[in-house]
Amino acid sequence: MFCFDSLFYYRDWFSPFKTDYWLYQRNRKDINIIRGLYLLIFVCSIGTGLLSRSSIVTLPEFLSTYSGDVIWAFMVYYLFRLLYPQRKIHHVLILALIFSYLIELSQFYHAPWIDGLRYNRLGGLVLGYAFKFSDIVCYTVGVLLGGFCDTIMLYLISSEESGSFK
Repeated sequence: MFCFDSLFYYRDWFSPFKTDYWLYQRNRKDINIIRGLYLLIFVCSIGTGLLSRSSIVTLPEFLSTYSGDVIWAFMVYYLFRLLYPQRKIHHVLILALIFSYLIELSQFYHAPWIDGLRYNRLGGLVLGYAFKFSDIVCYTVGVLLGGFCDTIMLYLISSEESGSFK
């Protein structure tokens, strides 16, 4: 019988290339280099997300509607990865998904003080305005995309270091 809890005990649940174990073995200097890479991805995703919502870039309707939310969730994943670089990838995935879902569910709450924050441009970008189920789907895609990119990136770095990079 399958037990959902067993997913959290299996070390290579999301990272088939054992990247979590490689990252766990790194010293402080290596972790700071990886953290710098996460910071760079985080900042680039902020710029990309702002561009997707601006009138500078014209995107097809589907992309202009959903790309901002996907990029926002991608950014949230890398924010948590920046804060917890030695955590396992699936732990950061779960943290980022919970955070994203809570932000979306908070849009049901309409007190004057939080609505005042939402009417500010930055507050609206972070907190959103109204609940949409499509945002939940976009957040899931964005966080999973972040985890996938992270897995590939760590695999390439660990393979290159071990000399097996081809």
